[in-house]
Amino acid sequence: MKLSFKVKRVVQDEPQIIIEKITSYLKKFDYKVVERDEASLVFDENVYSDRTSSRSDYYTRVADGKFEIIVLDQETIVSLVYRVSILREFVFLLIIFIVAVTVDYKALMLSIVFVANFIYKINCLNRVLLDEIVNKNL
Repeated sequence: MKLSFKVKRVVQDEPQIIIEKITSYLKKFDYKVVERDEASLVFDENVYSDRTSSRSDYYTRVADGKFEIIVLDQETIVSLVYRVSILREFVFLLIIFIVAVTVDYKALMLSIVFVANFIYKINCLNRVLLDEIVNKNL
């Protein structure tokens, strides 16, 4: 179960330089490039890498995505469509709902924590992810 989100930024670099920055970032953080051409790049999480995970991965990693580079007149637009898994939140909310129905409805208050945490995660990704990649120096 995954949700899709889209982020766009206007950048000053040439499309080829942007593709190189994106590729460098994805390799550094152990993502797998699935498809690449001059205007787009599709990536996926490399589940077979030997990368060690950390607690911050929940807030900084995405399941998969696609970068598109759009050149219009004098500006270049980088668009990122990414997907994040909602399985963890779904399972926790389901458990909370079952407890609320069987034990006490006040357990539903706990669901606010999980929803707020997920919203914070999406805000962090939307704010930081694309800027971190396109503003990176090669």
